[in-house]
Parts: sequence; structure tokens; C-alpha cells
Amino acid sequence: MAKPDLSEVLDLAYAALAHGEVKEARRQHAEACRLGAGDRDVAILEVDLLEAEGALEEAVAACEDLHERLVDDPTVAFRLATLLLDAFDDVEASEDLLRSADDLLADEDEEDAQSLRVEVLVTLADCCAAAGKVKAAQDAAARAREIAPEDPSVRLCWASTLLDSGSLDAALTEVEALLAGAPPSPDALWLKGRVLTAQGDDAAADVAFERAVELDPERFAAPLVLSDDDWDQVLEEVQDAAEGSLSGLLDSARWEILPAPRPEHLGKGRSPSILCLVSGPAEDPTVTIFARNLAIAAQDEDDLRALLLDALADEAAAFRD
Repeated sequence: MAKPDLSEVLDLAYAALAHGEVKEARRQHAEACRLGAGDRDVAILEVDLLEAEGALEEAVAACEDLHERLVDDPTVAFRLATLLLDAFDDVEASEDLLRSADDLLADEDEEDAQSLRVEVLVTLADCCAAAGKVKAAQDAAARAREIAPEDPSVRLCWASTLLDSGSLDAALTEVEALLAGAPPSPDALWLKGRVLTAQGDDAAADVAFERAVELDPERFAAPLVLSDDDWDQVLEEVQDAAEGSLSGLLDSARWEILPAPRPEHLGKGRSPSILCLVSGPAEDPTVTIFARNLAIAAQDEDDLRALLLDALADEAAAFRD
């Protein structure tokens, strides 16, 4: 019986990882190292194993070392970008890596290279959206559409950028078309709920959210429901946790809580899904909290506080600029 070659061993390792069998994946990795010491894919498997074992800092360090060795390899740049996003939410560094990977793939005609480029562009769009760069996100999604217009992940990404740019009817049309296929996608249902929320139809949005949770309860949770007293407690804890100049701004600001942004809140390319806004004159700022958007974005109250604190820090920095 012929012994497995390197590609077969890698396949066995990833099959084990997919089933949560990390020890078996490690055993296959040892065999892969014997067959292909120094091979790029063996090194990426080591990164993936470290991540699966929860050793995120070690995984990042290993991937950074590999990127230094193979600086012109788009696969390595993409893996490092996704790892930095997953491990540390490092949007800035990830965006740079994704743009580098996109540039490296731009002139490649092979199907595998173009498939990877679609993944890179979709991730870049998500990365830019997370940084509030609405136009850059839409540009990346549009380039992905040019390559794979019928790819469900691309269509979902495009619909999300339409939402962020305020093109709500177009976003809903795109996501409804995506949901017309079978089986329904929980990601598309969740996005439909966000679009309907932005349109002010909370009842229909909740139906979409509930269906998404039914289909994938591990990834989605129903929007939080907080009382007025709960919100008062959240805001008090966020103010207590704020540091430095953010603390000073929050202490001097007037606060208001609204369900969702009004049209006057959405200038300067702001998404209808924004979590908060700092506005007004520097000497008398107003902090506006968009409760429904926060309740949708957060997994639980601890996550809500963390999301709000991060969003306030970003808003305060933009306000001072």
C-alpha cells in the first residue's frame, strides 16, 4: 500500500481539525513536517493548529515569521490578515495586508488565484466597514462582484455595503434575492433584519432575526432587550470604565438614547447601523446612543458595554479631529 503524499497528509490534518480532533491533526502535522519541512502549507497548518489550541499570540508570531519569509505570497498575507482580525481585531494592520494580497493577485488569471482574490476582497470590504470606511468597503465589494457576481458571500457583502451606504431599498432587494435560493442563509436573514431595522420595521426585523437564530443558534442570538434602568446602569458602567480624554468628554457631555439614527445623524458617510454619535460644539457635546443597533450587535450585556466603549472611543477621536 502506497504511503500518503504531503497533500494527502495535509487533507487528513484539516479533516481532523474540522471535526475538532486537534491531537490527530497534530499527529498528521508531524508527518507533514517529515514529508515537507519548510513547505508553506505545512507552516500554515502549524498556524491553524496553534489557533485551534487557543495559542493566539504564538499563532500570530508564527504567521508573521512566515510572512517575512514569503512577503510576496498572497495566501500568507491573507492568512495573517484574518488571524489578526480574529485574534486582536487589528483592522488597520489587516487592511494593509489585504490590500497587499489583492495587489499580488490582480494580474493572476488562474481560477484558484481569482477565488482567493474574491475571499480577500470580501474580507477587505468587511474590514473597511468595521473601520467606518463605507466607500472603501463598497469599492472592495464591487471588485469582488466583477469576479464572482453570483457568489453568495459576494452578494451578501454587496448587500451589507448597500446598507452601510444608506441604499436601504437596494440592500433589501439584494438580500431578498439571496434568500430566494434554498436553503435560506442565516447570515442573509440576519442582514435582512438589520436592513428592516434601518427602515424602521422592527416587527419584521425581529422575525428575520428569530429565523436566523433558529438556523444557527451558535453564531446568532436574539437582540437584547434592556429596560430603562438597564440602560442607565450600562451608561454608568461605561462612563466609569472610560479613561483619559474620553472620560473627560463623557463627563461633560449631554446624553440621549434613541432607538436608531435619524436622517440628520447619517451625514459624512455614516452607516444606519452606527452604535453611537458624538456631536455638537466642542464646549457642549452630545453623546447619542442608538439602543436598537447596540442590542442587535451585542451577544450579551458584557459585549454591549465593550462595543459601546470602543465605539465611543472612535467617535470621540473623530469628534476631536
